[in-house]
Amino acid sequence: MVYLLQTGLKNFQFMIPVINNKSKIVFNVQDEDVAWAMNAWERYKNPYKNKFLEHIMPFIGMAFVFLLVIISLYYIFKHIGVLSEVANAFRDAATEFAKVQTGTEVIGG
Repeated sequence: MVYLLQTGLKNFQFMIPVINNKSKIVFNVQDEDVAWAMNAWERYKNPYKNKFLEHIMPFIGMAFVFLLVIISLYYIFKHIGVLSEVANAFRDAATEFAKVQTGTEVIGG
């Protein structure tokens, strides 16, 4: 059996029970570094606990891009009538510019 004394958030020290001459149990605190072993054990138990966000971040990014594309397509198809009116106005303007430029001359000075 191992007794550990927690001295910090992830800092531990060994406590060794010793029976002295007066039949009392005394705990001697060893200055061993147990934090490394405890940290390794926690990482072994839960290898994906601290990296959960790193594992799901690509999926969150893809979902965000997917929603952005869907919303932009929705607005494009919602305003398709306006876009067709703009296209017709551009076509009419181009034909008018073509008619105007046929009989013009540039006078330089």
